Amino acid sequence: GCPDPERFVERVACSDVGRGYDIESTWPGEERCIEVKSTTRAGSDFFITANERTVLSRLGDKAWLYRVVINADGQGDVETRLNNPMKLIGDEQMTPVVWRLSSLTLKTND
Repeated sequence: GCPDPERFVERVACSDVGRGYDIESTWPGEERCIEVKSTTRAGSDFFITANERTVLSRLGDKAWLYRVVINADGQGDVETRLNNPMKLIGDEQMTPVVWRLSSLTLKTND
């Protein structure tokens, strides 16, 4: 829906991986902070980081989640667009699968 993507769309993840989303799309009357999750198989599970979850929650209606299916020719088709995704995705749909370890707590086998 962006009238001029070259002018109004920026891939922020290229310069700031900690931003919590991949793309900013801002044009008069519309502002989107878009997290893109891609796959080669429609309907497959995907992962979001704790930072992405926090940022998307904080952004509310400015937050968008796009699911993109990459075809055999390398082109992508948007499968799903969710506005304010953390409002729509319930905790019961999420499974924690990664744990952070502090290097200070690691013990060696001396």
